[in-house]
Formats: sequence, structure tokens, C-alpha cells
Amino acid sequence: MGGRRGGGGRTAAPAAAGRTSTGFGGTFKAVIRWESALPVREALRRGVTPGFGENYVINMVGDVPSLGLPTDEDDPAERKQKFQLLQESTRVERRDEPLSLQQVAVAPATDLSRGGTLFYFSRVFAIKPSDKQVTFVTKMGPLEIKCKFSLHEMMYRGNLEL
Repeated sequence: MGGRRGGGGRTAAPAAAGRTSTGFGGTFKAVIRWESALPVREALRRGVTPGFGENYVINMVGDVPSLGLPTDEDDPAERKQKFQLLQESTRVERRDEPLSLQQVAVAPATDLSRGGTLFYFSRVFAIKPSDKQVTFVTKMGPLEIKCKFSLHEMMYRGNLEL
């Protein structure tokens, strides 16, 4: 699936592995992919995955610093606070109003994919081909990540697959 990754507010080349400056003295490698898209699920040999039917799911895979992500070591109040901060700074921008973050989860590593972070966005407000492009945006500490997806590149067997 097409896509772009970025760090420190910059946009980089299409979603192939590479190093990107974070703008605060470090580098990272990441791929942002539309995990709930049928071609990705087929490539990863995933059947029906809970939560994918009612949500668009984006996976950030790579060695991105996990600044501000909720962890199992956090107490419930700390997890809630971290999620609220992520919810304020994470969205999918589209022609109409942006889609807000609903849930964050860890994507475990498999034989076919490294682990990552799953970002869930409700499908209640559908993304349509007429939107032409959507942008995934998140901020973790001082790191801002933006990834643009051209929807015409995400057509599969005549359908927009997200």
C-alpha cells in the first residue's frame, strides 16, 4: 500500500524502509501501513481480525521511539493520561473533518512482520475515493510523524481498500 513516512515534521519518500531524522538529534526507521486494508491482511495471512471491520487500522512498524505511548507498566491513571494526549495529537486528516483516534494497541511480531503500534479510527465517517488523499498524523513527545496516502494508489480489485 502506498504511503509516506516522516519525522520532525518532514515528509520522506514512499513507504520503504529508510532512516529519517527526528529533528532532535536521533534517527529512526519506520513504515506506516494501512493494516486493515485487504491486500495487507492477505499478504500477512490474516483472516478476519477483531476491530478491523468497524475501524480503519494504521500500523507504525519500526524502531520509532515510543515516547508517550501507553505501556503495560503504566498504572491505569497514567495509561489514561497518555492515551488522552495521543488522542489530541493523532488523527487521519481528510477532505471533510478529520477522524479521531479511538484506540491504540501493540501489534505483536509475527514470522511475516515486525511488531508495531496499531492506531484505530472509526469507520462511521467513511473515507471515499473523492477524498483523493488522507494523512496520518501523530505526535510522540517532540517527534511529529506525518504520512500521506494517495487513495487512487489504494484501489484493489476496483475497490478502495482501507
